[in-house]
Amino acid sequence: MNTPNVDKILPLMGDEITEAIKSAIKRKGAYRTGTLFNSIASTVKPITTGEEINVKMVEYGRYVNDGTRYIKARRFIELGLEQTKQEVFEQIAIAAAQDIADHIDVTYKAL
Repeated sequence: MNTPNVDKILPLMGDEITEAIKSAIKRKGAYRTGTLFNSIASTVKPITTGEEINVKMVEYGRYVNDGTRYIKARRFIELGLEQTKQEVFEQIAIAAAQDIADHIDVTYKAL
């Protein structure tokens, strides 16, 4: 089944997540040089069961997020995901429902 509406919304939701994480970096005091902030990016990756949104950052970002024995955890990833979770789920559900409805219409008209 083609999913053009989901395919269209996933990159937009990836951008929403990215912006929320970047905002959380600043709010959590993890912004220093801008390297981590500017490295946050999302991509949509095809997988066997559909697609997934991947968010990437510079390698040391996980230490800033999770903390070490020398620095406290900032948890900007969790904050960004929590802030966008509801909207992302809703938008993907709407897009998927439209794709299903379109598929049913096409199938029904073919009968």
